[in-house]
Amino acid sequence: MPSRTTHLFKGHKPANPSKQENLAHPLASSMNPTKPLENSAQPCTQCSRTDLVKYEELLRELVDPAKKRTFSPPCEYEQVPMSGKDFHRLKKILEDSSLGSDRRFPSFSWNARTSMGIIEWMPTSVHEDIASAFIGRHEVAAELLPPATAQRIVATGSQTISGFRGEYQGSDKEPDVLFKYEQENGNVIYTCTVEVGLAETYEELVEDAKQWIEGQHEVQTVILVKLEEIPVYCCPTSTFQDEEIEALGLPHSSAMKPDMFRLQDPADIFGPLQLRNLTWVGRMHAFLEIWKPNVTSGLAERQGDRTYFVGAEHEIAELDIKLSDLYPIDAVNGGNIKLPLNWDRLRSRLEKARYQLAMRRCQKMLQDLAKRQDNINDRDYIA
Repeated sequence: MPSRTTHLFKGHKPANPSKQENLAHPLASSMNPTKPLENSAQPCTQCSRTDLVKYEELLRELVDPAKKRTFSPPCEYEQVPMSGKDFHRLKKILEDSSLGSDRRFPSFSWNARTSMGIIEWMPTSVHEDIASAFIGRHEVAAELLPPATAQRIVATGSQTISGFRGEYQGSDKEPDVLFKYEQENGNVIYTCTVEVGLAETYEELVEDAKQWIEGQHEVQTVILVKLEEIPVYCCPTSTFQDEEIEALGLPHSSAMKPDMFRLQDPADIFGPLQLRNLTWVGRMHAFLEIWKPNVTSGLAERQGDRTYFVGAEHEIAELDIKLSDLYPIDAVNGGNIKLPLNWDRLRSRLEKARYQLAMRRCQKMLQDLAKRQDNINDRDYIA
């Protein structure tokens, strides 16, 4: 069946499609950005052979030492219909390279139920700060536990997990944060995950929760953190001709700094960030949800209300998460100890991370411009 790709830039309708030609993603001919998520995530037998060849070319460019410094990811995040066999073939390119199987990015997962390969091409500072906050505060909470209990628990960053069951059998998944617990018999089980989404839609995050809870029966809690950017980001120069971009007089990417970007409204600290009157990061809201298995059916369901911790239009709240939400431990063994998330500090980190995100997006646009013009200067590229 024809390939349909869900991109960070989904829903973008350029004012002048002819101007978009030079900036097109290598699979642009197979995209249908107007397709809703539920239609784009239908199972398929395998990705178009032509599309797979193009993805293979991208990955081989990434792992080639001579080309790595000038490699520019097509986007931050995307979902690509493909078979499990083709997913593992593409992933093996990375695992056999000098990047190794322990690399952080690009991150590859595959959902057997939807036959979707999920590729996170590059990290964002916003995304990474959320994940690191959970791991850091978990370490603080662990210090308060009885030593015998503390030795049984661990929170880690992303790693590839397999062994899924039911509809998800054959899947590979890389969570943003993984909580592991050592049982009495020495077996280590996965009990909770955190999934953070900026480019991912809310619907895609919910599918992540279902995959963990319904495909890994030991997982009892999934924490979803959705960062909403309004409007959904698309490069503000995507309809510009190259000479129009040059006329903006943007600093070289090597000279660009986060503090060059300015809030559209200085009073709105999570509002749009601009440079040369172009918006590089939109207004941001952030909320958190807790998902657990239904006590009867075992199917994933949300527990309680959505909790916003960033967003001027929403009532801001701070959710208490106990260690018993993360691990099978009772009150006697420290289950009532709260995960001490410092929400004010987290909001402050997100505020600063947005400036890094704006800079990175602008730098990527300049990298793509230089690459198109075949006038690449390594000093203008980020290692």
